[in-house]
Amino acid sequence: MESQSYLRFRLRDLDYAIEAAQVKEIFQLPEINPIADAPGDIIGILNLRDKILPIMHLDRRLGHPVQECRATDSVIVIEWERIQIGIIVNEVLEVQVIESSKIETEPDYGRDNYIGSALVMAVAKVADRLIMILQAESLIRQADEVAMMVWEEESKVLEQAEVDEGDAEIDPGQLLTNFYDLYCPNAQESEKKIFRKRASELRKPLETFEVLNTMPLAIFSLGDEYFAFDLEVVKEFIDIDNITPIPCCPEHILGNINLRGEIITLIDVAKQFNLPQTKQTENSQAIIIQTEDISVGILVDQIFDVIYLAPELVSVAPSAIHPERRQFIRGTAAYGEYMFSAIDLPKIFAQSNLVVDSAI
Repeated sequence: MESQSYLRFRLRDLDYAIEAAQVKEIFQLPEINPIADAPGDIIGILNLRDKILPIMHLDRRLGHPVQECRATDSVIVIEWERIQIGIIVNEVLEVQVIESSKIETEPDYGRDNYIGSALVMAVAKVADRLIMILQAESLIRQADEVAMMVWEEESKVLEQAEVDEGDAEIDPGQLLTNFYDLYCPNAQESEKKIFRKRASELRKPLETFEVLNTMPLAIFSLGDEYFAFDLEVVKEFIDIDNITPIPCCPEHILGNINLRGEIITLIDVAKQFNLPQTKQTENSQAIIIQTEDISVGILVDQIFDVIYLAPELVSVAPSAIHPERRQFIRGTAAYGEYMFSAIDLPKIFAQSNLVVDSAI
């Protein structure tokens, strides 16, 4: 049965989704610079690592009054025909694989004026929620005007840089003079500082990020979902050969492995995230975790990468995640076209039945 990955998000308590392949980046809402004479859906621009990114509020694109922006809002960067644009939404939920049988391409939802039906290419029913599927091509209208606006604004940035010769620093408080009056009239000073700090971090080219100020993470998969461990507790990555079963143990304790003379217990944490048990294959891999009092191997489906991520790019775990699963997640962030969940290992290890007592 055919299926496809979609990024699921929420606006005004309604669920939407867009093809994950069309999503380039996700971050929490920063300070936005409103500009005059922008295409109707665009509320401003953002300096994203020395590139001008037009910002659209999905409310306006769907024909709703633009609601007040909040620090908990997020920006989803999408791309169509080499044009990138950021879309403001209330909450990013997760990347979800949706089977084609659950998608209705000619829906009759009876609320055309409310949900912007002209922009909804299909509707999927997952569990008890209706998910309205959008596509970048429909969202980015007046593409030529948007492209011209980006070119003009980038030209202004280059001209200013030549004048300043790169020596002048911009006062973050002067970057956006109307953002708060227009879109955040009730923002407290503490919230404004958050918006400004996010904007400042997003202006930095990737190569200027200081490793010491980032979160080192190991990215891996369990089933079709992506997760991450803090690299500081990762001892090494290994391929799995032979596992020696341990009698009378729960099913998530898979057995012992011999790692250069050291006996390591191998466990499966999929159950903590309501996922099917991880299957061992000839290509199975494990991540060896070393803390002060625990040395354990965790079976994974695939190890992808080691990344260094700015803390500002990590969002709080979405409220839509089941509480039993959410308690083990420190936050979520984008990894290419996917979203990953950063796992809180101390909370997992706090479960008394998760690892084998070496004294037994």
